[in-house]
Amino acid sequence: MDSHRVTKTDVQIVVSLVLIVALLFILGVCLYGPMALFGMVATELAPPGLEGRLYAVTELSSQVGGFLAGFPLSALLVSYGWTSTLWILEVAVVAVVVVNVASLVIHTRTRQAKKEE
Repeated sequence: MDSHRVTKTDVQIVVSLVLIVALLFILGVCLYGPMALFGMVATELAPPGLEGRLYAVTELSSQVGGFLAGFPLSALLVSYGWTSTLWILEVAVVAVVVVNVASLVIHTRTRQAKKEE
């Protein structure tokens, strides 16, 4: 019988797969969790009798938006390949984080200035 030795490459593959699955799980929770909450918030804010219709419209919009968000990424992927697309995504994420932090700082300063007046 041939015994299969566990090599460094086998361990790297398993670790890579576990990391990919964990990242995809986190990505799914971060993307689809808020999409589900949008419908619930819309239901809470809807006038009586229109909750179901508003929930359906909100969920349809979020699902279509999520679907259409993948198109620019697929166009980048076809044009530039995986490496460039992932770099573009990383730069976009950093830009979004910078804008969010800057807007939070600006909002906090404006609130403090209004309280002082």
